[in-house]
Amino acid sequence: MKDARIAPSMPADMHGALATVHALKTARNAQEIRAVRKDLVDVMRGNLVLDQPIPVEFSNYLIKLNGPCTFLTEGCKVYFEKNGGAVIKEVIDETNFTIETTENLTDGPDTMTVVEVKNVHTVNDDTLLLLSLSAIREVSDNILDETVLKKIDARMATIEKFFMSALTRLRRLENL
Repeated sequence: MKDARIAPSMPADMHGALATVHALKTARNAQEIRAVRKDLVDVMRGNLVLDQPIPVEFSNYLIKLNGPCTFLTEGCKVYFEKNGGAVIKEVIDETNFTIETTENLTDGPDTMTVVEVKNVHTVNDDTLLLLSLSAIREVSDNILDETVLKKIDARMATIEKFFMSALTRLRRLENL
């Protein structure tokens, strides 16, 4: 009876979603995720407008952020509300960096609003959600298929017993 099973139809990119999810469990960063499946990772280039501008403190050419920013890269530009744009000279950590600029800077508080990014890898949430749903569908289809097959096998066994019993009674009647 297992030969007659009909597999549910799925788009070609959804097959193996469960295997892909298993492979992603060991990925530690976006580059490793991209190695498993390229469409899961977007590469950002250009100016990134921060969702929440970060308050900063200017002290000569040293910039201290009030919160971390993981997009800081040496050689990229950053933009501030009061002091305009500047190029990052050295990234000390996620909250401190130095800048190169020929403009006169005003020491004191300011707000960083835009960061230039190059080759920043981010996980594509929509594709990840689709992949997760596809994996859940694969698991549920496998469970459903096995459950349905067991029920069908049990019903077929009952029908076979009924027909064997009917055939045995028919043979006895013929022998009378």
